Amino acid sequence: MHLSVPKSPGEAIKAVRIYLRRSQDDVAEALGASRQTVSLWERGTNEPRVTYLKKLWEMGINRDYLLCMSSNPLALPMEVVQINIDAAIKSETPTA
Repeated sequence: MHLSVPKSPGEAIKAVRIYLRRSQDDVAEALGASRQTVSLWERGTNEPRVTYLKKLWEMGINRDYLLCMSSNPLALPMEVVQINIDAAIKSETPTA
């Protein structure tokens, strides 16, 4: 699956999030960020730090897509990316 080449990392994050049918809350939890932070990236108000982009790469999001150099959003099969996101969300959830 190919999407259009994004114009910014925030646009790439939003496109991948929508493609994967995930909420801003899901992305925020997986990255250890706030939903507001993800919203600011997606709107182009702020740019994500490299540490957040690295976490997305590790989950299987294509590095070149996040850097606006490719139309291919995923480096791994969608199912693997979904599993990686779910695992990241679970590891960010505090235990009682």
